[in-house]
Amino acid sequence: MQMKDVFVQKVEQQMTEWQLEIDDLETRAGTAEATTRKVHMQRVDDLKAKQNAAQVNLKNLREASEESWEDLKIGYEKLQQDIRDAIANAHSSF
Repeated sequence: MQMKDVFVQKVEQQMTEWQLEIDDLETRAGTAEATTRKVHMQRVDDLKAKQNAAQVNLKNLREASEESWEDLKIGYEKLQQDIRDAIANAHSSF
């Protein structure tokens, strides 16, 4: 298996894990007190937007040639850190 394929599998697994975390945060936000629900739901919406960007990046990674995928990998890694930070911040706000 080539490096690109291994990386794509890793990204797919990460996307699944993020979806579970976002679903959990959305459930928790929905049951939050009315005064904080809007703030929590905004954080969830922001996470969903970041995850959508990651999905686009994943699609581009799948379609990239063996020569060009490394550039996309760098962009994904930055996005990955951004999503991790946003999830951590969302968890800490509950």
